[in-house]
Amino acid sequence: MTSHGHTPTSFAQALDTLRGVRYRREFTVDEAPAPSRLAPFAYAQTLDIDYRGQEIGSGRLVILHDPEGRESWLGETRVIAYIDTEVEPEVATDPLLTEVGWDWLSEGIENAGAPARALGGTVTQVNSRSFGALDERAPEGRIQLRASWTAVDNFDLVPHAVAWAHMASSCAGLTPEDTAVAGFPGPR
Repeated sequence: MTSHGHTPTSFAQALDTLRGVRYRREFTVDEAPAPSRLAPFAYAQTLDIDYRGQEIGSGRLVILHDPEGRESWLGETRVIAYIDTEVEPEVATDPLLTEVGWDWLSEGIENAGAPARALGGTVTQVNSRSFGALDERAPEGRIQLRASWTAVDNFDLVPHAVAWAHMASSCAGLTPEDTAVAGFPGPR
């Protein structure tokens, strides 16, 4: 965790609770250095997604906290989520992939009970084909989702981590552990 001064007790307790989140078995989540210039207090986790022994994606969750609040955040605690995962090449060319990706995030926030405001972000679809000396490589597809939102409850961060995990599972094509979440074809 990065801080500029004494960490507010409520925020420190919220981070302790966040550290106790149990993620699905395909996820390896570790604490990481947090950005130090974006807010007086910050915390970060990284994510690696492993499916049958192959890394198929990665991500990052950053929690920023400014006790004085930020006008652009419409609050005191900002959540930043990033996911980058492989998808089947035919999925990567689907013109609706970006909208579907954004729906996965919105559903994740709603299903996790993570009240949020000032939600914004981007979804990028990548479709790659190699040529020349690299022509033997199979086509590759990826989806990248970057988003940020303000936590309505500054110190109830677990639902926001759950929303991030939902987003990661959906983007990676993993079978949802929660049957209320729509499925997606499995990873390669």
